[in-house]
Amino acid sequence: DRPRNKRSRGRGSSGKIPPMSALKITDRWLAEALSEALGGPPTIDALATITHLDWAEYRAEAELPWGSIRSIEPLRHCAALQVLSFDGNALSDLGPLASCAALREIWLVDNAVTDLTPLRGLLHLETLVLDCNRRLGSIAPLAGHPALRDLNIAHTAVTDLTPLAELPALTKVNVFGLKLDRAPDSPSMETLAALRARGVEVLGP
Repeated sequence: DRPRNKRSRGRGSSGKIPPMSALKITDRWLAEALSEALGGPPTIDALATITHLDWAEYRAEAELPWGSIRSIEPLRHCAALQVLSFDGNALSDLGPLASCAALREIWLVDNAVTDLTPLRGLLHLETLVLDCNRRLGSIAPLAGHPALRDLNIAHTAVTDLTPLAELPALTKVNVFGLKLDRAPDSPSMETLAALRARGVEVLGP
């Protein structure tokens, strides 16, 4: 039998179970991405089984269906999600990802991300790719993250790199294209020097 939406217990007067309306998937292209990943209509129970979700702008080059996703609210039900690849979309609110505790990789090149606070509690996150999120101004919410190894914040609005010093697992960071204070004794330059001294691969100044 098709997995039932947990909210389906409250049936309408017709007695029928609404399949997608209960999920409130208002973003057409997110609905398309989820249906493709599942091979059928999304339900709350089905979303909990997704481990990889890929909807990137490269699909258009491959002549596959493509449109830019703006809202990811239903992803809060994707408890098993490990890899999210959404390059070239229009995401600004990452709040729903706070519920995706299994995430290991997030690829969000060229989106509209401004706040990384929802990622603070994703303790298994190892790869975070955010280049060309030009409205992203701070990586402070990542300070103290225990598992983050590979971070790309190239071509963002980040100017303070001192939170990088509080990433104990960091092995690689891309900071190309940032408008930094390049004075050798500036906090950001001292942070990069300290990272290099401990063996971190720094791409940038």
